[in-house]
Amino acid sequence: MGNCLTQNIFRLLALLFLQFCFASNGIVQAQILSEKIDISLKKASLSEAFQAIEKASEAVFIYSNDYLPADKRVSIEANQESIAAVLKKILAFTRLTFEAKRNEITIKKISFQASEKKLFCISGRVLDSKSEEEIFGVNVYEPTLKSGVSSNQFGFYSLTLPKGKYNIVTTSIGYEVAEQEIELDSDTSINLFLKEKAYVLDSITVSANEKNSLKNIERLKMSSISVSPAIIRQNPPFFGESDPIKTLQLYPGIQSGGEGNTGFFVRGGSADQNLILIDGAPIYNSSHFLGFFSIFNPEAVKEIEVHKGDIPSKYGGRISSVIDLRTKEGNKKEQVISGGIGNLASRLTYEQPLFNGKGSMLLAGRRTYIDLLLKLIPDSGISQNTVSFYDVNFKFNLRPNKKNEFSLSVYSGADNVSLQNLFSSKWKNQTATFRWGRIISPKVFSNLTLVASNFSANSAVSLVSDRFGYNINYSLSDLGAKWDFTYFLNPKTQFDFGASTDYHRYFFGEILPSNSRSIVDPQSLDPSFALETAGYASMETELSPRLSAKLGLRFSSFSNIGKADVFIYDSEASELTLENVIDTVKIPKGEFYNNYNGFEPRVSLRYTITQKSSIKASYNRTRQYINQLSNTNTPSPVDMWAPINPYIKPQIGDQVALGYFRNFLGNTLEISLEGYYKRMQNQIDFKPLASLLLNNHLETEVLAGVGKSYGMEFLLRKPQGKLSGWISYTLSKAKRQIDGINDGIAYPTSFDRRHNFVSVFTYKFNERISLSANFVYASGIAYSFPVGKYEKDGLVVPYYSGRNDFRLPANHRLDLALTVFREMNEERTNESSFSFSIYNVYARKNTYAYVFRQNERNPSRTETVKLFLFTILPSFTYNFKF
Repeated sequence: MGNCLTQNIFRLLALLFLQFCFASNGIVQAQILSEKIDISLKKASLSEAFQAIEKASEAVFIYSNDYLPADKRVSIEANQESIAAVLKKILAFTRLTFEAKRNEITIKKISFQASEKKLFCISGRVLDSKSEEEIFGVNVYEPTLKSGVSSNQFGFYSLTLPKGKYNIVTTSIGYEVAEQEIELDSDTSINLFLKEKAYVLDSITVSANEKNSLKNIERLKMSSISVSPAIIRQNPPFFGESDPIKTLQLYPGIQSGGEGNTGFFVRGGSADQNLILIDGAPIYNSSHFLGFFSIFNPEAVKEIEVHKGDIPSKYGGRISSVIDLRTKEGNKKEQVISGGIGNLASRLTYEQPLFNGKGSMLLAGRRTYIDLLLKLIPDSGISQNTVSFYDVNFKFNLRPNKKNEFSLSVYSGADNVSLQNLFSSKWKNQTATFRWGRIISPKVFSNLTLVASNFSANSAVSLVSDRFGYNINYSLSDLGAKWDFTYFLNPKTQFDFGASTDYHRYFFGEILPSNSRSIVDPQSLDPSFALETAGYASMETELSPRLSAKLGLRFSSFSNIGKADVFIYDSEASELTLENVIDTVKIPKGEFYNNYNGFEPRVSLRYTITQKSSIKASYNRTRQYINQLSNTNTPSPVDMWAPINPYIKPQIGDQVALGYFRNFLGNTLEISLEGYYKRMQNQIDFKPLASLLLNNHLETEVLAGVGKSYGMEFLLRKPQGKLSGWISYTLSKAKRQIDGINDGIAYPTSFDRRHNFVSVFTYKFNERISLSANFVYASGIAYSFPVGKYEKDGLVVPYYSGRNDFRLPANHRLDLALTVFREMNEERTNESSFSFSIYNVYARKNTYAYVFRQNERNPSRTETVKLFLFTILPSFTYNFKF
């Protein structure tokens, strides 16, 4: 028993000794961390901060330089503060913590995995601090964890992080870098505000912030262009108008349809293969003034995004490109009036905040006054002509709370062209878009869009004292709905999915006598109807620190709807002709009678080689269910649109692209080189002397085959500094092969141009004066020239050897613009600018087309006459804002 007692006493003494040791350690630990010190640091690294504390106390730090953030700088002034308080300040917004034992303080790294169960989401919208409009494509970044996302098309962002304190950095082109301290211990909704840079006309300057400067390297997206109003304004105006579409034509892969024209072709595709959207509503004719101006008022443009390839899964319906234009919401903080006066047109925009800053309204109008000037000319042969256009943009925006936003966007524009009393043409575009954006949860954003679009045209002809007077009318209208969702799973993975439906009405036209004396018989075709539906899903994820991928799939379907006549042709005939019609099937109203559908996969990859270089690759398949009935390169109001039918199949485009992206000289120079190959199925071309007007048998006038285009695009961009701009070069080729045309031999398309070189530069002399210069060189388009002639029935008929065997001469020109700017300040409540520009400085007579005619003196001889549109064109523009 004595031995047991002795053992128990020994155990009790040992336990008391251990408790005393632990208590002593706790006292030492408390004494070290509570020791008061004086310390002064300015932009010191963490290791320098630890050394300073060691000199001011008896503490000894234990840490590894491997996990100390190299870019972390500390500035602190502490007077008799505890070491614990000083360390909390120094280690704020890092993933580091500390613990003390005796006089040793160990710095430890908090592992992300250890806190995975405590992940929280910070989300909201990124807004302009002055107008409170949403900003698209903004980097929202946490530098310590090197985790970030970009705001979506409607300014929404969602970033998932572990519990802790963070310094959120927000960067975007044209805005100052913003930082905000956030303590994240629950899901948090915060709107982030960015202040526009105080650089005159320099909104395209890239921030020196490393993350923002490397955006072109790190982002997964390729074959795309984002154009802001500042870039549009710096382009030398044409007839005093800075045009968004003409600005796009200065980028690689986008080629002009003709001298001074807004028609454009993307990577070897035709003009009708471009999907043009204004606030989500489709536009079917984007030209004013016979194609010399686009319908987009630069005063109302917020952002234009162009996809030449790597087309996101949410877009469909065209096989070449997507031009997605978004208009301004209107200023939510103050009333703004702005506008401009040019040679041929003037603009006025009014912005008004509503509901105490929760809403806004924008009204923008533009009108030409060419028709008014023509009336002042004494010559009746000129004064009786009319050339005019106008357009109006209206936008209403309401954000009743943090989660919901509603907007209504309306566009209306019209043209009127008449030549005395002989001919007139009028065409009109009208669109309306209702949008409901909702933050469903901190990670999920939805956008419901309802759209309506209408294009109509009327032409009137009056000949022989109205004996041959008639009117031609046709129209096209759409009603559609689309619901898109974005799910931010985590900073490395994002899902997008949604569905859409569009109801189409095509009215191919009617001819009506214009008066009772006309001998023209009325003719009319019944309208045609169709339903187009689609669903899509895509996932963007980071597979490794160097490799990211985006996988997408779209399924689209197109159905023709009655009432309609479906013609049955002789199956043994070699081609479809009116003579081969053997029967007609009457389709009742509302009945679905023909359907095409298919999957459209989309894949894109990005591999980071170094911090300043990357390789990107993409593949996408697209389908197109509508064709434009046109025999020219230039958009025209007489060009009609027709849907596919049982005999005209949908176009299918497959495109692959590979690109190399690199930054130089401290990210002040950006270089990209992209190669692409595109194969297009079911490409249609028209038979010689095809009759397209009021033709209920369009399938008898077209032939179908395959097309292909390939090329390389080079872009060198300097986005900042006194001298900014870019140089682009495109080497491309586009061909089609269609049985029945050119003897079945492949031929270059009429929009095939081998070389296209563009340089765009702006030099800022100071904060008030800048000089812009554009130089454009484009090799001649493919053209059909007659190689001989023969006489038939007393008429001389030209003979052509092949389709597009020759080429027009190369086009080139130099444009200059000098801009003087006066900005707002505390004393001045208005700003203005005056721009004087010269289009085609050295008066180059660029060939537009050739006309072949019989010589008046010797009808047996055929002469060639060169047509050109412009030489040198000076213009001025005065812009104001208050």
